[in-house]
Amino acid sequence: MSLQDQLDIDLVIVAAGSGERLGSRKALLTVRGKSLIDRSINFFGNSWSSTTVVSHADDLSKLTEKVNKKIQIISGGASRADSVKKGIMQGSSKFVIVHDVARPFIPSDAVEKLVDAVKEGYKAATLVRAVSSSVCRIGEKIENVSRDGLVEIQTPQIFDRSLLLSLMGNDVTEETSLFIDAGYRVKMIHTNSPNPKITWKEDLDFINA
Repeated sequence: MSLQDQLDIDLVIVAAGSGERLGSRKALLTVRGKSLIDRSINFFGNSWSSTTVVSHADDLSKLTEKVNKKIQIISGGASRADSVKKGIMQGSSKFVIVHDVARPFIPSDAVEKLVDAVKEGYKAATLVRAVSSSVCRIGEKIENVSRDGLVEIQTPQIFDRSLLLSLMGNDVTEETSLFIDAGYRVKMIHTNSPNPKITWKEDLDFINA
């Protein structure tokens, strides 16, 4: 029996962005011979209480034709936060995993570690990777920023579904920030595995080179 079979968990794959910075919507883009949506679906499998893909409206028909009929395909909202909320509302499980389709190289042990975190009593957990580059802040003046303790927050992430819904309201770029701001402990699962987010055309070109 898999770890997720022992818990009540929904899966939401967020693929509703316009891809404005990339110049193309992401779900159906090919990375190393496989589309981004296929990479996510193949990684997570079908052992979840429900699986929902939140799509850009213009990709709905193609995705509906492409994926397993057991997977719900819905259109996204006006913002990422709206899209995530719409996806979460499709399920009713105790926990929900949220993943951004733009991160195609999920570490193989990600699900196990996320599930372990909620078993330990955490209401939220996320993959993080230490920032290894030098960092500065550019504003009215340029300031050096120590990278000590800085991490990049990645997906997938896992949440207590009801609590997440109660905290949602502000437009955020990822949902663990809601728990941190509300004073909840968030399990930071450190990984050295590269799982870059495809944001710019150059990201795609580099990965496919």
